Amino acid sequence: MIVNDDLFFNTIVIRRPTDVTGETLNGSYDINLFEFQCWVNDTKILFNNSSDLVSYFALWADKENNIGQTSDRIASLMYDNNISESGLSHSPLGVSEDVALIIKNVPKTSIKQIQSLVIYNRTTTEVTTNRAIGLAIELYNVDNDPNLETPLASTAEITTAEDVYRYDFPAIDTYPSGDFRYELHHPNCE
Repeated sequence: MIVNDDLFFNTIVIRRPTDVTGETLNGSYDINLFEFQCWVNDTKILFNNSSDLVSYFALWADKENNIGQTSDRIASLMYDNNISESGLSHSPLGVSEDVALIIKNVPKTSIKQIQSLVIYNRTTTEVTTNRAIGLAIELYNVDNDPNLETPLASTAEITTAEDVYRYDFPAIDTYPSGDFRYELHHPNCE
């Protein structure tokens, strides 16, 4: 993980920075996930601020153009606190390798305050589980970087097919119980 601790972010991007993807149906680069959580001060800041967020799927080469989604699986379902088929967020089918999920209007937050970033992968089949391979999370401040060119923090790319991916930041030590595992298995707790 690369982090500059003195900076504040207000935009989150999930994408494939090197265009790598797992073995998928017809070479698809779709983003097809259940949930994304950003834990700050013991709360899920995306879920708690969902009415103010602007989220959409775009091609990285044209970041401002919303390319839609598959069926009714809109981008905002990524932070609705629902880890089930009804909470599935899915980019359009057959998109190119530079597809990205962009979440803007995140309350301006210090990177030092992040406890953890958590992605709940879609795991209904081997194809959907592998689809997360190559994804990474990047944090930006769109006020200082309107073209989203320089991430303030980024995770490593996902290299294995897993149910859940968790990226702990230094503030994980401030989580009250000292054990963050409970929330990973009980996503509806507050």
